[in-house]
Amino acid sequence: MKHLTLLFPAALIVMLTSGQASAIAVANDPSRAAAASSTYQNAGVINSIDLGSRAIVIEGTSYLFPSTTVKLHKKTKTVTNAQQLKKGMRIGFNSKPGSAGSRAQITDVWVLE
Repeated sequence: MKHLTLLFPAALIVMLTSGQASAIAVANDPSRAAAASSTYQNAGVINSIDLGSRAIVIEGTSYLFPSTTVKLHKKTKTVTNAQQLKKGMRIGFNSKPGSAGSRAQITDVWVLE
């Protein structure tokens, strides 16, 4: 019995047995796609956020938050921009080290709620 799995952009999986299609399953589950693309370094709860001063505190650690360059990733449509991030939200995030002793800078945010 031969099995051949083909991956297409639409996540179509075709299993072939003896040259005939024995089963066709479409694995187009958005939650799986979102989970697969969720690659963040850290996670935590927002303690405070002040876009005016470009500051965010997550689990007691202060970060620079340049809201115009932070990439926002979301699973739902509840948060569409950085202005909607609020105290108490659980997020995943990536950061890069600050220069010359300045605080680290947030580069990407995933809303986990």
